This record gives sequence, C-alpha cells and structure tokens, in this order.
Amino acid sequence: MELHEVAEKIKILPQKQKMAILELIAIKSASDMKELVIELDKLNNKIDLKFEGMNSKYTILIGMISFLGLVITVVSIIVGLKG
Repeated sequence: MELHEVAEKIKILPQKQKMAILELIAIKSASDMKELVIELDKLNNKIDLKFEGMNSKYTILIGMISFLGLVITVVSIIVGLKG
C-alpha cells in the first residue's frame, strides 16, 4: 500500500489513532533501514574481500615476473661471459 493511500484511509480516524499509526509506520521504516544498512555492510565486506584476494594474486604475479626477469638477466650475463 502506498503512503498516500494510508493517509487517505486514516483521515477519518481520531488524532491519537492517526499518530499511533504514523508512529508504527516510522518504526517499521527505521527497522527496514537498519536491515538495509546491515545488508549493505555485508555486501561491502564481500567486495572488499574479493578486491583483497585479487590484489594478493597480482602481487604474486608481479613477484613471479620480477623473479623471471632476474633469472633471464643472470642467464644472459653467464652466457655473455662464456661467449
């Protein structure tokens, strides 16, 4: 039910009942927002973990490439000294 529909239906109620209904709607909305924030935090944490995992994989890859470059350099120096 849309908020404007609720407003139309409670228009005929006494003021105290209107306020009670509006307070319940506010409480429910606040509760829903808290749940939404919790779910967004969980999603954010999952994304952070995935990025951390990718970052560590790239760090390992860069280390391996650097090591390979070092090996190629050493082999080239040794071959150059023999030739």
